Amino acid sequence: MNIPLLQWFATLPPEKQLLYAAGLTLPLLANFLAIWHAYKRQFNSPLEKVLWLGVGLFLPFLGGLPYWLIGAWRGRVPTAAASPPGSSPEATNLD
Repeated sequence: MNIPLLQWFATLPPEKQLLYAAGLTLPLLANFLAIWHAYKRQFNSPLEKVLWLGVGLFLPFLGGLPYWLIGAWRGRVPTAAASPPGSSPEATNLD
């Protein structure tokens, strides 16, 4: 397979390869974590949750940044009242 970009990358010294790999991996990691975080949180409306998930999905390198600066503070951890029946620790008590 003849991919010029990969051939160019292979000619770089290992230090630069590591820098380029980190430069591509860190934004993607922040984006994946933003998607996971938004999925696990409650927002003021379901539409807001869908919008934050969409930002993470459709803006792969840039979507994590606005979520962590703005959206992460708007989401709340789901309360026990919002959990499905039988998912609370009290419901699993067999006494």
